[in-house]
Amino acid sequence: MNLKKYPEARANFLKCTDRNEVFPGFLKRIFKYSSFQSLLDINAGDDSSAMFLSKMVTKYVPVDSIAEASCFRNGTFNVVIVQSLPTAIESRMLLTEEVRRLIADGGRLIVMTLNGEHGRWHDLLIESDLDQLSEEYKPETPRVFLGRNFGTAVEERVLTHIESSNMGEVQKALAFVYSDKDERRFDRFMSSRGAYDYLIREFWRDERSGLIRFPLEYNWFVIIR
Repeated sequence: MNLKKYPEARANFLKCTDRNEVFPGFLKRIFKYSSFQSLLDINAGDDSSAMFLSKMVTKYVPVDSIAEASCFRNGTFNVVIVQSLPTAIESRMLLTEEVRRLIADGGRLIVMTLNGEHGRWHDLLIESDLDQLSEEYKPETPRVFLGRNFGTAVEERVLTHIESSNMGEVQKALAFVYSDKDERRFDRFMSSRGAYDYLIREFWRDERSGLIRFPLEYNWFVIIR
């Protein structure tokens, strides 16, 4: 983890996002007609999604990274959830190898990614020249990557919001999303005049609630192995 400011930045993000209320409802639909014994939650957080998932299976294992799951035997888990798809080639290949090894036959792979192909998040990055994920490498889209490595996925979009009465908190929460746990990317977003100007122009306080609300749409991919 490169982001030294990670604990504070993550705490601010969790304070501003409504995903902890939105995601459990979506996950409940996935588990409604299925019974699973074991679940590996990669890039798990201390939020209500983790609390919800821990009640749905007999064995719930949250880890911060796929490397922490290397101690488990092949086919250990009925469900593997990836709450953030890495952008680096090496990290994606490690994730692919380990998920293939750990997931049981007939199990489910569930991957959550931020929708950067259109919408307000896409517009913000384009207008502020922050759209390149890295200087050297632009990865495959999640849909292409997952299809090539794991098979056809059922895809669903889930809308969340970053919400606060303080523009600084909104900006920092979005910088956390953009950072991909890299402090340089976090600082780049925070210092971007284009990003700040876009937020000021497009998202000021609602007259009734006094809140600034920025929409973030996530794509959830479900694959049966």
